Amino acid sequence: MRMNRIGKSVLAAALVGTLAAGAALAAEEGKGGRGEHGPLRRLIGAQIGRMMTLKSEMDMSDEQREKIKVIVVSHRAEIAAVAKPLVDKRRALMDAVLAQPADQKAIRAAADDLGKAIGDGAVLAAQIKAEVAPVFTAEQTGKMAEFRKQSEQAVDKFISEIGQAP
Repeated sequence: MRMNRIGKSVLAAALVGTLAAGAALAAEEGKGGRGEHGPLRRLIGAQIGRMMTLKSEMDMSDEQREKIKVIVVSHRAEIAAVAKPLVDKRRALMDAVLAQPADQKAIRAAADDLGKAIGDGAVLAAQIKAEVAPVFTAEQTGKMAEFRKQSEQAVDKFISEIGQAP
């Protein structure tokens, strides 16, 4: 099954974020972390596997893909308008965290700014989701719900594992 351009972009963005988290983990593991099979690495690998499985199980028709593409493209300017501040605010937070000496007020202000940008993106995502949802069949919607459930369970397991001694 051929992946369309939007699907590739979404998957690429998810993989970039996942790889960045993995790089951060690798740096921490070199300082006495859990090693190559630590909980974050397992979480990231499992999330990628679940995304790939979901994509193959969705069995979307060409008509569904086209409808979703039209919806997403119609929101292109809005997506760009929320994406740029999100990226800028994330970078500002990283700069604040990495600054020497650390300034807690600056870090909290940058985190608050990022939180607002995330909220703006979430509101737009909910609006687009409301338009896209009717395109899916009940079975596809169920598969996405199961994917979210499994992802949340994996995050819960990760949180419980990081609190345990090595």
